[in-house]
Amino acid sequence: MILYIDVAHCNIRCKMCPVGDVRGLRESTSGLMSIDMFKKIADKLVDENITIDNFYIGNWGEAMLNPDLWKIIRYAKQTLNPKQILVNSNFSLTIKNPELLLMSGVTDIRASVSGMTQDVYEKNHAGGNIERILENLKILSSIKRDLKLLLPNIAMVYHEYLYNQHENEPAIKFCQEHGIDFMPIRCYPCTLEEGIKFHQDPQARESYKDFINIDEEISRMRTIPDEVPCGLVDQIVINHNGTVFKCCGTYTNKNSLGNIFDWKIADLLAHYPKLCTLCKSIPLSWR
Repeated sequence: MILYIDVAHCNIRCKMCPVGDVRGLRESTSGLMSIDMFKKIADKLVDENITIDNFYIGNWGEAMLNPDLWKIIRYAKQTLNPKQILVNSNFSLTIKNPELLLMSGVTDIRASVSGMTQDVYEKNHAGGNIERILENLKILSSIKRDLKLLLPNIAMVYHEYLYNQHENEPAIKFCQEHGIDFMPIRCYPCTLEEGIKFHQDPQARESYKDFINIDEEISRMRTIPDEVPCGLVDQIVINHNGTVFKCCGTYTNKNSLGNIFDWKIADLLAHYPKLCTLCKSIPLSWR
């Protein structure tokens, strides 16, 4: 299975993310996952003979807020030994213990970026500073090179919006100069809850008009045919406080399935809440 864990809340308010509260979806709570909590989760997975292929740290939260991030990764490597351990981050914080992070067993570190100048970047990444982010990328890349490490792969995930594609080239040049992978991504309403609003309520689309092509987004929307299985069924998402969700595509607390310790993992994977039926029936562009 695929495991997502948010080990912390988020520290900035990206407008295209539900945490940014642009469309009234923000329900995030502040807090950090303790190393003891993570060990209990990892031990539970081992005890129940669950194999983790991919372990993603950071779904709606900022992983680097947690000072025990490298310890969490190291314990995951020792106990779960997934093929991939990926950290998603906005890179807006001073990175604590960068050497320990790079040598923890992490295979991929990805920085979320939406521009190379502050004016462009902060149109979405409200509260972040692009100069600090670029400096953090340079620092990690330099330390990786000094330590002669093959892993982790360090990448800039460049969110492509209507207003920022002229800064793609400077981003590519920066990545080439510092040995960083450049990963452009098409952006869209990124949760099931937002997709429903976008599909059902034309007024809800107004908040997106400065970021994405509304007509193109509508043209991409489709449902899942009944005979086609969902591509997200083999994953679970755990928040820093232990609440669990069926997949990474949902956000609001009403769609939580309770606490991870109230479930057997196999039962959780086999469970299809009403949300899944609703999701299959709603046209979404990220199908």
